[in-house]
Parts: sequence; C-alpha cells; structure tokens
Amino acid sequence: MKKRTHIWLAAAAAVIAVLAGTMIMKNNGGEKKEDKKSIRVGVALYRGDDPFINNIRSKLEEKAKSYEKGTGVKVVMDVADAKGNQNTQNSQVDRFLSLGYDAICVNMVDRSAASYVINKAMDADIPVIFFNREPVEEDMKRWEKLYYVGEDAKESAVLQGNILMDLYRSNPDGLDLDGNGKVSYVLLEGESSHQDSLIRTEWSIQTLKDGGVPLEKLTGGIANWDRS
Repeated sequence: MKKRTHIWLAAAAAVIAVLAGTMIMKNNGGEKKEDKKSIRVGVALYRGDDPFINNIRSKLEEKAKSYEKGTGVKVVMDVADAKGNQNTQNSQVDRFLSLGYDAICVNMVDRSAASYVINKAMDADIPVIFFNREPVEEDMKRWEKLYYVGEDAKESAVLQGNILMDLYRSNPDGLDLDGNGKVSYVLLEGESSHQDSLIRTEWSIQTLKDGGVPLEKLTGGIANWDRS
C-alpha cells in the first residue's frame, strides 16, 4: 500500500513538475511576458470506475490544490473517462489538444496505440505524461516531451516470490499441504495486455523457480482488474 501511495504521489508530482517547466519554457521563450495565472491539464483515464485509477485521480487533484495554494497559480484539470474504448480516448485527447492545454496526462486504454496520441501531441507541441500503462519503448523515444510514471513491476514480482520462498524454506510442509513434494498454486492475473500484469506474472513464478521451490500450477484466470 505504501508503494502504491508513492506511485500516486509520483504521478501527481510529475504532472505539476512538467507544467511548471512548461510555464518557465514559455516565459523564457518570450511567448508571454507576464506570469501565467493558471495552467490547464487534460487527464485521460482508461476507465473511471477502476478503483486504483480513481485513487490516482484523487491524488492528482490533491496535488493540484496544494500547488495552487503554494504558488497562487490556478490549476484547471479536465478529466475524461474513455470507458475502456481507445477510439473514445483518442477523441478526448484531440479535444484537449484543440483547446490548447498546457499538458495532457494519459492512462492509455491500449498501450500499443500510443503513437496516435504522440503524433497529435507533437504536432501541437504539448507535452504528454503517460501513467500506469507504459507505451512501447520505441514510442517513448520519439520525443523529448514524453514522460512515464509507473511502478517497477519486476521488483514487485520478486518481492512476492521472495515472501513465498522464505516461507517454504522455513517450513516446507506449510506450503506443501498434500505432501506431494510440490507447492500447488492458482494464479489470478490482472489484465492480459497490461505490461505490469505480464511482468509480475512472469517474475513472481520465476523467482520461486530460481529459489528452488518445486511448483505445480493447478489453474488460473484473467480478472481484468475487476474485484467481483
């Protein structure tokens, strides 16, 4: 939970840092002689009803209010929910860019479709902060005004694996309940196309294998981040 809170705060801090940098660049560039009294940011969510994403949204809003209080610069945040539809999200991004927002934050519906957002943002010269769903490496290298905030999924997976590995080494019978010499497990995954879910799936199990824990997978399933 502490790690997740850090991610929420990191995403919020990154947004504000990029916006503040944008203001400085614009002022230094001579586009505006007076200080800006407000900054506008568009936030595109893959699903507004996802509890984790909703928490990130709340932290963004808290950070924006804190920034306003500390600087006197108003932060106008426009949040859009794509409801899991990439075409809808593309249209939302188009609207943000057409309105000339200072930056946009995008939680991609489909991380492999980020090139559309990047192309449009580059044409408009508006920085993009991707979060939670990282575009492919080739896309992120295309422009210096692209950013990503997210977890180290491999680290999380190794921590998971180490917890079970330590339990097994201290008390093998505590995990081998039927005494067949193997640790039987069921694996529930978040989403089949999410990079963090894929990495955590791979490295949690690989850590156990590397630690010499005999494994037997009974079954598994994709839950798509849906608690029910």
